[in-house]
Amino acid sequence: GSSKGDSGSKDMFSRNEKWIGNPPTVNHKAWKSREDEILGWSVYLQELSSWASQGSVKFGREIELSSRWIEPIIWNRLSSEQQNRAVRLQALLSAAFAEHGRITLMVQGFQEGLDISPEFDSRASEPYGNRNGFELLRQLTKEFSLRNRAEALSLKTQLLARVFVPDPSSGSSQVSDVIRQIDLACARFMRMVGTLGAGMASGLQITDSDQLSLLVRSLPNDA
Repeated sequence: GSSKGDSGSKDMFSRNEKWIGNPPTVNHKAWKSREDEILGWSVYLQELSSWASQGSVKFGREIELSSRWIEPIIWNRLSSEQQNRAVRLQALLSAAFAEHGRITLMVQGFQEGLDISPEFDSRASEPYGNRNGFELLRQLTKEFSLRNRAEALSLKTQLLARVFVPDPSSGSSQVSDVIRQIDLACARFMRMVGTLGAGMASGLQITDSDQLSLLVRSLPNDA
């Protein structure tokens, strides 16, 4: 958009921020596994984008796009208004994960010009690049997404090997309780698959026969 449009968007967010409530928080203490991290980050991303959109649709859209941008987001290619929003985003991320030791170290390293992972090769150490919240968000999203098909296939293998135990306190039949657990586990897996890059999800779907096998294996003999 034009410089005038960018400025208007920035000013709108600045004016509206005090009216849209506090930014989303993260229940990262519940992140006990890789699966929890991936799904927890995905939920946080959605909430952050929605929250920012209340003050500026443009800022919310920038958060959404930058999280999935393939190439490094270069600081000096941003407009001055985008740079202001990038600095604001970095502050939001730092605050959201202030009590998460591992992510705090990642953020601090990024601020010193280090990539979160050497494979990212973002040239984050360029002048002022360490304040680039859009690039920080991009790198954190890559860290907390499925990295490749091999990781997805490994998680699929783990899922298909599980045995689901009926919950006697659920108040429902053993069969319906196991079916619900399987549906939930498969839905969570497919949400993780959604974090893979375009074109990498083929062959990773959980089929009806997969779910039937899980059900047969999990049901007790007397069910």
